[in-house]
Amino acid sequence: MSKFIDKLNRVFQAVPQPMGFRTALSAADKPGLMLVAGLTRADIGAQAGGIEGADAGLMPLSSLAADKQAVNAVMAALPWGVRLEGTGKDDISAAVAAGGDFLVFPATNTPAGLGKDCAKVGKILQVEPSLDIGMVRAINDLPVEAVLMADDAAEDDFVTWHQLMLFKRFVDLLSKPLLVPVPTAVGVGELQVLWELGVAGVVVEIKPGQHTTRLKELRRMIGDLTPPKRKRGRAEAILPPYIGGSVEPDIDDAD
Repeated sequence: MSKFIDKLNRVFQAVPQPMGFRTALSAADKPGLMLVAGLTRADIGAQAGGIEGADAGLMPLSSLAADKQAVNAVMAALPWGVRLEGTGKDDISAAVAAGGDFLVFPATNTPAGLGKDCAKVGKILQVEPSLDIGMVRAINDLPVEAVLMADDAAEDDFVTWHQLMLFKRFVDLLSKPLLVPVPTAVGVGELQVLWELGVAGVVVEIKPGQHTTRLKELRRMIGDLTPPKRKRGRAEAILPPYIGGSVEPDIDDAD
């Protein structure tokens, strides 16, 4: 089982606090919004030094052969995954053989038969925000553990209301954890709203030259968030359809 997927599911299922005489959960064990550091192709060596504070790292497939020393540093620091970009089966096998904890692959241009080796790693499907309702619901029956929404926004330094609507739409339709892209400059208020909407984790792209303490700051911000009161999977009463027409009460003749 993927270590990252296991933690992601704990957030998604909102594991309750122990009761009675059980040992209380430590701060590290409490489920909270997951933070993924997305590394780009350019100068991964400079990016690798700024991943402290993240729950997982995400690298493009081309990075595996770009800077072995930097990639090995990421691998040793935290669970990491490989982002595929419409690759063939040989590239998928190479990504799995590299020892990644999970794979992120686009819904288009990726072979449906990922191979038996992929059973050892977590599988995250990357989809476009424009996906219609039927297609989103179909993901629930696919053999993937989580969903990542593709980043269709410009170089904004904030999360827009339009993005919030898209995120909420996916959360309500999916029965799997949802990861969403956010800008590096995202604020605590935006993170709080995302968690309350039901988002399980955020992906922050770390670019060369960015301050290496930003992920630490985001980790502190996430740690200070107020846990959402709404719980996923809450049972709701389903009433039978109403049939028009009046119904005469039964009257006992003896009365």
